[in-house]
Amino acid sequence: MPMNPSKYLLLLFCFLWTCKANPDHLNFRNSLSKGMIAAQSNQKPVFIYFGAWSLGYSEFDNVFMHDRAIQNKLNKNFNTVLLKVDDKTLAERLDKKIVDFIPMEEEDKTLIAKAKNKGKVNQIIQNVLLSSNTQPTYLILDAKGNQVIEPFEYTRQNKKLFLRKLKRALAQYAQD
Repeated sequence: MPMNPSKYLLLLFCFLWTCKANPDHLNFRNSLSKGMIAAQSNQKPVFIYFGAWSLGYSEFDNVFMHDRAIQNKLNKNFNTVLLKVDDKTLAERLDKKIVDFIPMEEEDKTLIAKAKNKGKVNQIIQNVLLSSNTQPTYLILDAKGNQVIEPFEYTRQNKKLFLRKLKRALAQYAQD
């Protein structure tokens, strides 16, 4: 008995869907403290993506997150951290432990201690590390909190440029 053509289409759709890169395959942590702890343990640099839920368009979410080469490079070589500056989730004690990993002024430590949500903690972290509040911003740190390469922002959806930046960061990290 021949198979119904709609079943063939369904099978083809399922096959193609599983071949597409899956954004869930990126192993993002939602706390820089967790990323720094992992970096000290596994000796990989920390890739930080500062973003915002409120952005009308995010090149990372819409372009880079779905690319297998980028997924593989990030998962294999980096401790990835996603910090949304407008995250309304209640800040946890571990989020606030970042003061133990990143040098900052006492005033900033006090602001983090008083922060009620993750977004506020993330804003302070971005301001301390970069003196800016621009998203998207990508930053790569070593396990001691030092910048590996200069931070970079919007890359015009250029996957090759994004991968070159990751490659350069890995080369610099290996030299240090």
